[in-house]
Amino acid sequence: MEYLNRHMKSVPALHWVKEIMVLSIIISSFVFPCANTYAGEKILGNRYILDGPLTLDSLQKFRDAIKNNPGINELELVNSAGSSSDAGPVVLGYINDINRLKLKTFARGECFSSCAIVFLMGFERTLLRSNDKRATVLMLHVARSNVDFHVMTELTNQLLEKISERSENKMTLEFLKNMYRAKNKDGGIYIARQVKSGLSNAYFWSGEQSDEFEAIEKFSLSDLGIMFGDEPVAQ
Repeated sequence: MEYLNRHMKSVPALHWVKEIMVLSIIISSFVFPCANTYAGEKILGNRYILDGPLTLDSLQKFRDAIKNNPGINELELVNSAGSSSDAGPVVLGYINDINRLKLKTFARGECFSSCAIVFLMGFERTLLRSNDKRATVLMLHVARSNVDFHVMTELTNQLLEKISERSENKMTLEFLKNMYRAKNKDGGIYIARQVKSGLSNAYFWSGEQSDEFEAIEKFSLSDLGIMFGDEPVAQ
């Protein structure tokens, strides 16, 4: 943890970065297996809440729920590190359902990798307060092969174009392509729900432990087409 304390001195407002940097070491690549943790699901009114990773099983449960509850028009993602090696079909499946039903999306706590992609494809996108002391943060990175980890440029660019289009170009391709500067699979763009001292809500990290987080200009959430939500954690 010594390197964390050393490099956080230059970014005093980012008290949440210490946890993010530790977590990012174990974040799965878009097409790289992540830990098999339990995914919990529940329905509250017109909102479907998914707590945990995005998997083929969670996708099927989501589809069963929207079939049996046609009033669902919101999807909330809670503390998700992304997907497993099935990330491709899982992400496309969620995106297809979001597009078909014009779903609004919400994120609470960590929303990394494929979770961030799914969130950013919502027709309205809102970051909510976390359900614990951790910050609500999105993390985006390039798609990589799960064989040799090479960057899949064509797939990444296709996803970035879709994300930019859904944000009505508020999240520009120039902004999103900062992720290509990453030195490894842990690096990418981080978007925080709340930042103190008037700093940017958007940051880049190379993925190298010796490197610091750096602000990407002075972007607010609204600049990026994302809403700031303050509703309490659903019980």
